[in-house]
Amino acid sequence: MNSFFVSLRFSILAWIIVVVFAALASMIYFTDSLRRADVHDLANEAVEKTAVEVEAHSRLPGGHSSSAELIETYLSHEVPEANEVLVGVIDDRLVFQQLDSLTRPDVDARAFSPMVRSIVISEPASGITDGIHWGKITVPSAEGLDYVVVLVSTEQVYADLNRQTLIFAGLGLISLAMAAAIAWVISSRIIAPVREVAHVAERISQSNLTTRVPVHGDDEVAQLARTFNHMLDRIDEAYRSQRQFIDDAGHELRTPITIVRGNLELLDTATPAERERSIELCISELDRMTRMVNDLLTLAIAESADSDFLNIEQVDLSQLTIDIDDKAHMLTDGRSEVVGIGEGQVSCDSARITEAVLEFVRNAAKYSPAGSPIHIATTVEEGRARFTVTDFGAGVDPAQQEALFQRFHRGSLDNKDEQERTSSKGAGLGLSIVQAIALAHGGHAFVASPENSKQAPQGATFGIEIPIESTMT
Repeated sequence: MNSFFVSLRFSILAWIIVVVFAALASMIYFTDSLRRADVHDLANEAVEKTAVEVEAHSRLPGGHSSSAELIETYLSHEVPEANEVLVGVIDDRLVFQQLDSLTRPDVDARAFSPMVRSIVISEPASGITDGIHWGKITVPSAEGLDYVVVLVSTEQVYADLNRQTLIFAGLGLISLAMAAAIAWVISSRIIAPVREVAHVAERISQSNLTTRVPVHGDDEVAQLARTFNHMLDRIDEAYRSQRQFIDDAGHELRTPITIVRGNLELLDTATPAERERSIELCISELDRMTRMVNDLLTLAIAESADSDFLNIEQVDLSQLTIDIDDKAHMLTDGRSEVVGIGEGQVSCDSARITEAVLEFVRNAAKYSPAGSPIHIATTVEEGRARFTVTDFGAGVDPAQQEALFQRFHRGSLDNKDEQERTSSKGAGLGLSIVQAIALAHGGHAFVASPENSKQAPQGATFGIEIPIESTMT
């Protein structure tokens, strides 16, 4: 029960009830106030009207011989409203209207005699006493002052008004109950998709990320469901990638660990030459593990949104190309040569770009025939700078090109002599780092290799393409 009072449904229901109640209460209150003000104004107008009519009678042609005649004539001709009582005061004598056919049987005008006498002796010409609006019109006479007193009762009008207000309040409560029922239904429909999201979230586990929220319609709630499903897609993809990464990393690390352990176990019985060879193998495998760990750290830094992986600055493309060629010469024993130099300023991290291109150069030297050239080129086209390295080896199978930049992937070589010529294998992270460098610059890495390269070797071209202006996020 307590959970209901803190639920979204209760919040929606409570707010709708509060808003509807406030609207109805305000409407009833202001309507009642305006109607009461109208009753008050009408009563005052009735008093003022009587004063005007008495004044008009005093000015009729022929005149009146006395104030008593004026008052009696006025009372005999005037028909009061249902809530009005007209009384004449002549020589301290009260004169009531004689309209038996029009007088209501439930109204006794003489009952107002004490009030009339108190009004006559009071100074104000008008006022309100016990809910009765009254006015006193003075008529001068030879003997003194006579009066016409008008009494306008608002008691019955206010009683009717109170009864109508109660009826409106009752209708308002019925409307409030209907609004609450409608709000209950609407809130159920509103939170139903949210509950589906919650149920899906409860069913999600590390072993099951395939459940999705059903999407109905195209409103904000449907958009929430789509966004949640897209988030699950990304989480599922990241989880699969993580599991694959862990599996691959475990597989890659298992081999050097096994080699190191096996050689260490043989040290006690090995000859000095065998011992020295075992130590060299252990050091080599540990170095390979160190490089693998460093590469993994580099990738982790590259994929971190708040890392300082890049140091962007304005770089002269032609000078950067020459610097890369100088370092490539050292890695390839002079096999590399520049076949194209782009010109212009590029916003990039020159060290990271150099690292990426040299990774291509190392792979080209490893997987192409000894003595074959390695071409390096840079170009500028449509606001983007391109760095390419081309070798003349066996090329890359088109079926493998898409997977080359994935972690722990190694391209296969059809030439067994080339495989044997390669003295050491990498962990398959080099091209992944290249791709991370390209993506961090807002660009991408690519590979191109003719499909007929196996029959007539034409090599492969690896490269990265980045915008001239930095788009690093």
